[in-house]
Amino acid sequence: MSSAQTDHEYYMRLAMAEAAMCAAAGGRPYGSVVVHDGVVIGRSGARKDSSKNPTGHAEIIAIQEAAQYLGTADMTGCTMYTNRGSCAMCSATMVSNNLSLVVRGVTPVEGDREFLDPIIAMLGRGDHTKVISGVLFDETASHFETAMVSRPAG
Repeated sequence: MSSAQTDHEYYMRLAMAEAAMCAAAGGRPYGSVVVHDGVVIGRSGARKDSSKNPTGHAEIIAIQEAAQYLGTADMTGCTMYTNRGSCAMCSATMVSNNLSLVVRGVTPVEGDREFLDPIIAMLGRGDHTKVISGVLFDETASHFETAMVSRPAG
């Protein structure tokens, strides 16, 4: 196993821990972590239900924390780890704020759309925001019904 793969798994487990805390508190099992130069600079589980905040998605809160840490909204050089594919709002926020890499565990299946790849394509940002899918797929999928996720090709 490569060092990069080991790092991806380590940080994905941190995102999964955020998701598990939310699930244990009765929320949705979504978790995200933002990493810059090997340092976790933002992390959150979904707080949409518990905080009555419609933008309280794990990715949004983790990006807000990262921006506070960096002193800028520019996430160039940062990696987002998220246990599940992202909604349109979160995907647009990740791409428009220049996240360099998004590493996700599972990708939703048709009917529960994943928006990151289409938004990257629509905005012509494929040269900047890269995506890796399927990191710790089986572990991340365990938070969701099997019918709700698909295994990445390859």
